[in-house]
Amino acid sequence: MAKSDLYKVLGVAWKASATDIKKAYRKLARENHPDQNPGDAAAEERFKQVSAAYDTLSDPEKRKQYDSDNGFSRRGGDSERGGDAPPHGYTIKAGANLRNAILSGANLKGADLRDANLTGANLIDANLTDANLRGANLTGATLTRANLAGANLTAWKLNRANLRGANLRGANLRGAKLIRANLRNAILIDAMLSHANLLNATLAGANLRNATLAGANLRGAILSGATLGGANLTGATMPDGSIHE
Repeated sequence: MAKSDLYKVLGVAWKASATDIKKAYRKLARENHPDQNPGDAAAEERFKQVSAAYDTLSDPEKRKQYDSDNGFSRRGGDSERGGDAPPHGYTIKAGANLRNAILSGANLKGADLRDANLTGANLIDANLTDANLRGANLTGATLTRANLAGANLTAWKLNRANLRGANLRGANLRGAKLIRANLRNAILIDAMLSHANLLNATLAGANLRNATLAGANLRGAILSGATLGGANLTGATMPDGSIHE
């Protein structure tokens, strides 16, 4: 199975406790057991997937190896306490595949997420202060209220990402792709956004004081209520298509 599929098959988060994993397995096994669904090939296949996922995730050593092989390694706690262990008990490796991962509230301060695939990931309220996200793919990711102050987001793919209210103070977003991204009420004070692509992005109410937007593409962007005092917009393409002097 692909990375994170075992947790997804059981409908649990990657930090779920052994008890939660067992409960999820028993519920799904009952629902999809062949005896309860005679002649239903789809249910039989789901039952096999659920059983295979539980076989790995219920065994502490197998789970540890699975997490390690797929971009996670535990620094604290054990598999019996996984759900109770703090989010910072996990290390995410550079280049990890975290597509659709649930990382809400996780402490990823200073994490190395270079080139990571975070497409569709849930990072609501996550702490990504000073994280290295250079080249990471966060297309469609949810980063509502996430703390990204000082993060390195160079060439970040954030198309359609939800960054509503996120703290991006001083973040490096040079050349980032933010097409149709939601940055409503985001804090972008002193942020580097030169040559970023903000086509049709929502920046209503965002604080861009002293931000660098030189050469940025703001065509079609919504800037109502945004704070732009001291921002550098030299050569930027404005919402109406004009080039800022």
